[in-house]
Amino acid sequence: ANDGVMLQPQIVKSIQSDGRTLYRSSKNSLSTTTTHRVNEKLKEYMHSAALEYGLSESGYGMVYAKTGTAECTNNRIHSYMMGFTDRYSFCISANNNNGSAELYGIAQRLVRYLNNLY
Repeated sequence: ANDGVMLQPQIVKSIQSDGRTLYRSSKNSLSTTTTHRVNEKLKEYMHSAALEYGLSESGYGMVYAKTGTAECTNNRIHSYMMGFTDRYSFCISANNNNGSAELYGIAQRLVRYLNNLY
């Protein structure tokens, strides 16, 4: 993710009118969060996890993902999956479910949909 450089958040990328660009934001870095070596190792781990989730099979391209769960009161479980491809990043959250395994099918459909956009 930006080779460990945290970028300033942007709400508007550009403003156009009648085919002319009136405003285009620029990328401003705020700080360096990790090294390239650490980034590559994290990507390796997340890609390995994505393989276990069935996300990196043919047709999905290179996918990196990690799941997590939180056990809450009243035996409720909240699960999430965060990940990215070369073009997109995603986060899926499911509350009151049976654990992270339920997210795999959702993530597979989401990644397939994103890959078909272009």
